[in-house]
Amino acid sequence: MWATSCRTVVSGISRRSVRIAYYGLFALSLIVSWILRKVAAPLMEKIPAMFVGF
Repeated sequence: MWATSCRTVVSGISRRSVRIAYYGLFALSLIVSWILRKVAAPLMEKIPAMFVGF
């Protein structure tokens, strides 16, 4: 019973939708990294110099 339902779910997901989801995830990671790059620099200046030894 489980094998049949799993096959139905897997066959319902097309390669195109998987590719779109992969590109969307990649674009999201680029946006998040760009935002963090802008936010992290001023934030790191406010943190005490506790990371100097690393």
